[in-house]
Amino acid sequence: MLKKYSLKRDFIYSLIPSIIIYLIYISSSVIILNFSIKDITGISIGLFGSLLGFIITAITVLLMFNYDKNEILKKIKDAGLFNQIFERYVSSVIVLFISLIVFIFFNIFSAIIEQSVFKIFSESIIIFFIIFSMIRIYRNIRLLKDILDVI
Repeated sequence: MLKKYSLKRDFIYSLIPSIIIYLIYISSSVIILNFSIKDITGISIGLFGSLLGFIITAITVLLMFNYDKNEILKKIKDAGLFNQIFERYVSSVIVLFISLIVFIFFNIFSAIIEQSVFKIFSESIIIFFIIFSMIRIYRNIRLLKDILDVI
């Protein structure tokens, strides 16, 4: 059974729309994906790179506090959210880092990919990693809301 906010579940949630878009694209003459791989990966590198830095900073700041003396951190820990912060943020860092590596790869080789038969498949991979990264960011925002409700 998948946990409520597990990485596996988010992976599946990202994979399904990517496969559907890919199958629609190859089975019909309708052009769904019409973007420059270089442009979309460049934007994604900037956006998700910034978010990656923000999450790493948030984890680092949390590690610097003394949990016993800080009243707010005591409330978060008593509500059972403290372990979720690290679990969810670290998994998001991993997803964003892998996504950045994929985006950098596609950005570097975009001229070759644009002219190859793998263009549609490459676009589907890019869409998958964009969706996967955005779901992880959404999970972090939801956790932040839960923390603010506790405080």
